[in-house]
Amino acid sequence: MHSRMGLVRSLLWWRLRHVAEVACRLLVRRWQGVLFILLLLSPHEMPIRQQLRVLAHPALVLTTPGPVATVLVTWVAMLALAHAWAQAQGEALTGGAAWAFVQTQPVPTQCLRRVDLAVLAVCDLPLFLPFVVALAVLPQGSPAQRWWQGLALATALIMLPAMQWALRWRPREAMRATVVQCVGLSCLAQGWSPAPFVLGSVATAWWMFRREKARAPGGVPAVPRPRRRAWALPPGAPMCLRLAWIDLRGLIGARQWSRHATLLAWAGLPWLVHEYLGAYGVATQTVTVAVVLTAMPLLFAVSGLAFDLRRMHEPLRALNASLGLGPCYVHGVGLGVLLFLFVILVLPLTVAAWLRRASPVVLMILPITGLALLACAALNFRGGHAGFVPKFLVCAAATGVVLRLILQS
Repeated sequence: MHSRMGLVRSLLWWRLRHVAEVACRLLVRRWQGVLFILLLLSPHEMPIRQQLRVLAHPALVLTTPGPVATVLVTWVAMLALAHAWAQAQGEALTGGAAWAFVQTQPVPTQCLRRVDLAVLAVCDLPLFLPFVVALAVLPQGSPAQRWWQGLALATALIMLPAMQWALRWRPREAMRATVVQCVGLSCLAQGWSPAPFVLGSVATAWWMFRREKARAPGGVPAVPRPRRRAWALPPGAPMCLRLAWIDLRGLIGARQWSRHATLLAWAGLPWLVHEYLGAYGVATQTVTVAVVLTAMPLLFAVSGLAFDLRRMHEPLRALNASLGLGPCYVHGVGLGVLLFLFVILVLPLTVAAWLRRASPVVLMILPITGLALLACAALNFRGGHAGFVPKFLVCAAATGVVLRLILQS
């Protein structure tokens, strides 16, 4: 046991050094982004303790009796946001080629799992802020009630990295665990004890970790999946439609469920901001600004899919050329596909802004942010990740124009 713990500490130290070397600047930028958003959304005249309650509101909603739908949507959104956060770290969390080599060695899978969970917990510190603040501002009540609510908050906090790990390695068990957790949260929302949620979370965690599947080199579960017959277009469909269909299948196919969760998390963020800030009586103008600002991460998330389209079409360059499809034509169809996806995902933001400012000017969100999406995606098709500053300026300019039009209407 002692030697195994020493192995876990050595591997964890190595993985953290890898994260520091590969993504230290990235993590610092993400921390700066979180703090910047918190300061930007912080009203000047609101007391500090009330601001802390606003920050802790999503976590308190989970452990306080209230509407069942609000509690369930909040928890599912937190899980999706946690998964999106892990996906945004890229290769930093996987350990690189050296960690893939370690997985081919006779290392106990329990050690690998503990290291994975510890690394996820360290990188999830920004996501833990609402839960930590909620523990500090628990509402008044009997000692037993506060103890149970604190236990439920601690359980939800611990389950975030556990569910991130399960969504990567045990997706089916993760979906079952989500259902069990939602049942426990539904009981809690109806005024019952938090015990069903706590015990259900512990039981599902034990079920997910009790038996480890074999891992293949590169961090991919060595589990064969049966092939399904893909849908096909009619033989006489135009070439642009066929190419768009290929792009859509590659981006949102059945095997891309992790990307679905990430995009849905960013698409649902405006609605959560609207609901939580509105619940605390924040001024309408401040809520509108906060809702519109959530367009920026959505723009980056959808335009980033251009990199996937580039990798998808790279092996087919010679075939496309033989069919008379140049790079400009392929990229143009890709831009249309990304714009189609973005228009669907930006609808919750438009509805949330309309609820706060019922004016036809709100509909300008669609064309203005759509143009920004096309510009950012075109930059991604042309160059690499070095174009972050131009893309940020484009997104900021589009958001600023939208805010100016809405606030002056």
